[in-house]
Amino acid sequence: MKKAVNDRYKLLEIDLDGVFQRLLLLQKKKYAAVKVEDGFRSSTEVKGLDMKRREYCSLSKAVSQYVLDQILSGETTEVVVERIHEHLTTIGDDVRCGKIKLDEFIIHKRLGKSPEDYPDAKSQPHVQVALRMKTRNVAVRAGDVIPYIFCSDSGDGGGAGNTAQAERARHPDELRKAGSEIQTGEYCSRPVPRVLFYSSAFPQTTNITSHIRSYPRLSAFVIR
Repeated sequence: MKKAVNDRYKLLEIDLDGVFQRLLLLQKKKYAAVKVEDGFRSSTEVKGLDMKRREYCSLSKAVSQYVLDQILSGETTEVVVERIHEHLTTIGDDVRCGKIKLDEFIIHKRLGKSPEDYPDAKSQPHVQVALRMKTRNVAVRAGDVIPYIFCSDSGDGGGAGNTAQAERARHPDELRKAGSEIQTGEYCSRPVPRVLFYSSAFPQTTNITSHIRSYPRLSAFVIR
């Protein structure tokens, strides 16, 4: 096809970026695919998916990668859905039982400028954490990567809005010093911050699985 088009149209030449055996297209410039190379070798190519960004915790990235691997495995839809459902259910149970380490929930985001210079600081989780770090005489400047974990002090199930979410961000060291536990479900009166695990911890996983037939069954992994 490439040769035929280029032979016919002399003012325009096309080329092929790659030949894909399987493709998951989420939207323009956001896809994952099994790319065929040299006619027999294959590799996975991921472009534009949020799971590659540091704004997602390690647990979210690992789960998203597993889901993606299953979708691109070439297995039947029924097998893929079953495997993903079982994996998400296991992850959900592990979180409920406190088997997931605190470090797996850490999110990292870089400061584009000094935390005091953000006009929307109240809606930026990493900025709120950076400002609290400065009150503890910790040097923070533009370009620093700030680690944080979303927590809940009231057991309200996550609150609403960017501001409420930003206020629940805590530096991992704050949680370690407080002896925090990962809590889900009913509110516990223990007077320390608790890691809040809810559906928005996996936005990329939800985005990927929404393209699978029988997806409603996968919603069982969400921890309420």
